[in-house]
Amino acid sequence: MDRSNDPRHDFYANPTVDELIAQQRKEPIRDPRTLLGDFWPEDEPIEEFLAALLQWRGHKKSGTIGRGANAMAHLIIEVTDDLARSLEGIAAAQHKSIQDLAIERLSSLVEAGSEHRAGSPAAVLRAMQSPPHPSASDVDELDEAIAGGRLPIRTRDLFPD
Repeated sequence: MDRSNDPRHDFYANPTVDELIAQQRKEPIRDPRTLLGDFWPEDEPIEEFLAALLQWRGHKKSGTIGRGANAMAHLIIEVTDDLARSLEGIAAAQHKSIQDLAIERLSSLVEAGSEHRAGSPAAVLRAMQSPPHPSASDVDELDEAIAGGRLPIRTRDLFPD
């Protein structure tokens, strides 16, 4: 192949398929068994292999194992070395793994957050049970104020005779 049309030497080269085959010295595959790899243990479920394959190809950032309430999601978080060392120290002091520490802390954030979320059942119950608790006379007074503040309904004759 001419050096001027070789992509290893010229970024703008545009070699033909035959030129690329000659350059790479590749032969056609005669036996498909040459493509067979032994990179995955045979006793592992196919689902795990497929999930790993999707992750390796960058199509899937996390996976889920199981169904329903017992489903477990795989989550990969990249952190700085300093943060990883700090987390290792905290986990070791509590005799836990980093994963257990992370799950415990993240679970507490989610549980605490859902209780304080506006409109959540817990927030509505808290609002109903917290003071002030109006008396019956307070409710009657409020009803009177609402009735007294109502404006009369004005209707216009849209279709006069």
